[in-house]
Amino acid sequence: MKRWPDRAPEQPAPKPRTSPWQVALMVSWLSAAALGLGCSAVQFVGEDPASKRSMLEIDCEPAEAILSVDGQPIGVVMQFRGQPVPVEPGKRRVELSHDGYYPYLLDLDARPGRVYRLELDLIRNLDEEELEP
Repeated sequence: MKRWPDRAPEQPAPKPRTSPWQVALMVSWLSAAALGLGCSAVQFVGEDPASKRSMLEIDCEPAEAILSVDGQPIGVVMQFRGQPVPVEPGKRRVELSHDGYYPYLLDLDARPGRVYRLELDLIRNLDEEELEP
């Protein structure tokens, strides 16, 4: 009868193929790519049939991010907290940007009288120097 050993022989741990900073850089890039491909945190939250404009409620970190609609800067997000931003109906390109972060782009098909809510945290843009140990 063949006997099995009581425990498996110890093997050295495999060496990682990529360094930690490369992994962090790839994760940041993939997250930014996903945001750029249209993954969004926008929700339809209500309707005001009397209004001819759409409204956009925004909650974003960092609060100092710049809001732009169709390439036109509207203002800093923190000045719109608690009050919706009026948006003309139609296909709109909404952008949130801040130095040191990847921009967030959203293609919004704004309908008259609708209220949309956008909640997100911008993704930090990490440089290789910041990731070095």
